[in-house]
Amino acid sequence: MKRKGIILTIILIGLALGIWYATSTNQPIKIALPVQESVGYAPYQHKAPDLYSLWKDEAASKSLQPAGLDTIVAQGDRNQYSNNQLSFSMNIPAQWTIDHHQPTEYVRFFSEDFRIDVTYEDTTKAYSTPDKFLETTLAPIKEFEVKRETSQHNEFNVLVVDYKRPPISKSFDHFTTYTYLFAYNDKDVYTFQLKSREDVWSNRRGELLQSFKTFAPVPYNPVDLNKDMQSKPISNELVAANRNYHMTVPKNSFVQGIYHKEFEKLTELENETSTRFGSQMIYKSIQNEFDPYIVQVLEDGRIPIVSFLFETPKNAKGTSPILSEIISGKYDKYFVNWATNTKRVGGPIYFRIAGEMNGEWTIWNAVHNYNDPDLYKLAYRHIVDIFRHYNADNANFIWNPSGTNVPFVNWNHATMYFPGDSYVHVIGLSGYNFGKSQWSEWKTFDEVFGTLYYDYLRYFSGKPFIIGEYASGESGGNKTEWIQNASSLLKSKYTNIKIAVWFNEKQGEEFNFPFTSSPESTQAIQKATTTEGVISHPITKSTKEQIENKIRHQDKK
Repeated sequence: MKRKGIILTIILIGLALGIWYATSTNQPIKIALPVQESVGYAPYQHKAPDLYSLWKDEAASKSLQPAGLDTIVAQGDRNQYSNNQLSFSMNIPAQWTIDHHQPTEYVRFFSEDFRIDVTYEDTTKAYSTPDKFLETTLAPIKEFEVKRETSQHNEFNVLVVDYKRPPISKSFDHFTTYTYLFAYNDKDVYTFQLKSREDVWSNRRGELLQSFKTFAPVPYNPVDLNKDMQSKPISNELVAANRNYHMTVPKNSFVQGIYHKEFEKLTELENETSTRFGSQMIYKSIQNEFDPYIVQVLEDGRIPIVSFLFETPKNAKGTSPILSEIISGKYDKYFVNWATNTKRVGGPIYFRIAGEMNGEWTIWNAVHNYNDPDLYKLAYRHIVDIFRHYNADNANFIWNPSGTNVPFVNWNHATMYFPGDSYVHVIGLSGYNFGKSQWSEWKTFDEVFGTLYYDYLRYFSGKPFIIGEYASGESGGNKTEWIQNASSLLKSKYTNIKIAVWFNEKQGEEFNFPFTSSPESTQAIQKATTTEGVISHPITKSTKEQIENKIRHQDKK
């Protein structure tokens, strides 16, 4: 016993000296949290994806779209649907549920065994033509095609394309059969995509073709969609009182975050540049286990953001198996590991799940997945469901599209990938000023985020925002002024953005994003991270009172 007491005393003295050294030299205190193999937790029982629940959740999601953009008129056992933004009307069966919460981008007709997504393109606005649009849309699914038919409907050419993809699993994936119906003239294209359970596909296809006989264009109604968003400033707050850590980002304030490739050296960077970042983002492949460094981020008073990447090679056909593999449970052991260890941490952790899904450079984009955004949404929801199964209520989920839809077609619009209000805590925005190059022009912060910000306020009501990635290059303008302007606008105009993550990595020789690219830009970031209204230490240790207040708040709900 005496020997054990001596050893314990030595350990405590060593720990005290370590803490003294770290604090006196402003070095980070390394906190070790052994990664556990989900010990004490029952194995996760894989569940079949539920498309009908997904579609219902999407339809129930809140938006702040202006009134009068579409109408539904009951006509016995039919409904007359008309939309003055997508510029069409059609008579449909009354038993079809209508999802029209995003009437400026798409409308969906659905039931338990099918959905039909309707989008509209004025191809002149995309510097394209109907032929190029059809080529872009049909190229990814060419080898899965089963049949093509052409016809005429009034002044429109009509192309019907049937295709079928391989099932994710023969035991539960039966929604593998699709039909495209395109109605087009010399500039306009209306796209109807039917996705159906295989056993009822023929009937649903027939119903689509029968309903399409009543299709007619209607005049577009030009309205200022974002007028209300611009006249009513919105600012949510981020608050969490978890078991071990408390987080507060009040209204009308934000946290300056950073992605730094050598993430464990962030404190060194701060010491060298006299900066302080209140949030840190790290990237992780879905085949990584929980990283104990997350605890260090919390101990440093920062909000940790884990950006999951769905990384695997594309197969020879140009499609990627990754979404099907996630949905089928191939990577469940990694998500269970993250969920159970996240719960153990007892502090707020934000997970940015496979961002920029509307960009074809990601293999989780629809062009690599049979032109079906549902597969991304099912994979996203599958991950969230695992965290919820293990009661990791300190996990928060960020849904973060790219600021640009590529390909630039409305069936690839960001809203098509939204997994439903109940699966998203925070909406992410991404955008860059690439500067002057052969591909780009210098853009101000307003030019990068202005329209996008107000569009997202309209699309996604009641959600706080984060900028998941932003930065400025050097060529063609003043990077220092750009940083200063961004910081000022984040506090005064873009008040619903609660965290802004600077992407501090050089991209090739042309895009010099690190804020240390010049002494002046370094000074601009230093000022931006320490000025009033920027929360530099949003994470603190939880008190008993904070946890009790959280319980009372939950009870009121």
